[in-house]
Amino acid sequence: YSLLYVTLAYVLFSKAIFSLDIASFSTTAGIGRMFSDATAVLAGWAHFIVFDLWTARFFVMDSASAGIPHLLVVPCILACMFFGPLGLVSYVTVRKLCQTAQTRNPLSTKTFKF
Repeated sequence: YSLLYVTLAYVLFSKAIFSLDIASFSTTAGIGRMFSDATAVLAGWAHFIVFDLWTARFFVMDSASAGIPHLLVVPCILACMFFGPLGLVSYVTVRKLCQTAQTRNPLSTKTFKF
């Protein structure tokens, strides 16, 4: 998916640069016109998949090493899928809260170890 996204992004950006339509990247109307192209929609979808897969993997692996219960991470993954940056902010918040709780309770142990 990453290779697909990079290839499609290269094609789209090179078309925009060669057509000197740089303004399409800075206005909502221009972005709307770009997403009327099937290639741009496919690139956007590939970006969505790549971002979500990488971020979800990061959440799971990092939470496992930090001892965060998986059930607390699942809502963060869903928030990331549907609201992007909100999921990242929610994970950082959950991670900080769990670290604070673990610091206050020295007898707590990590729940997962990969």
